[in-house]
Amino acid sequence: MNVTAAPTSVGLRSRRVWFRIGLVLAGVMAVFNTVNGVGTLVDPTFGQTDATVEPQPEWMSFALAAFGVVTLASLVPAWRRVRWAILAVVGSRLAEAWSAVVLPFLPDAPAGIATFVVVLVIVGTAVSAMVAQGLRPTA
Repeated sequence: MNVTAAPTSVGLRSRRVWFRIGLVLAGVMAVFNTVNGVGTLVDPTFGQTDATVEPQPEWMSFALAAFGVVTLASLVPAWRRVRWAILAVVGSRLAEAWSAVVLPFLPDAPAGIATFVVVLVIVGTAVSAMVAQGLRPTA
């Protein structure tokens, strides 16, 4: 008796693992977004080590807090594979990552911000792709 696993079961397991890793990473990113957004709304110099750097704009603090809260609120239902929640996590992570593209063009943008933006866009898009694995059929 020769029993082998169907090739789709390995792919399915792999997708589940990437989906779960993506959700954990999305949660970590969302915590940092929420803390940064709320912290800078309360104290505009929150987290700054250089007093000569301008505080981040208020609209950016609101956006970061909103992206973080949407992701955090959607994590548990997304873990349970609720479609709208998975879409909310994917959308909020993509919106947060790609909204950073404007940062190098802001007045008084710190040196090296372009590198940060490139890394953020790549990581945010990759995390969204991992979470999006949960949208694929499980059977």
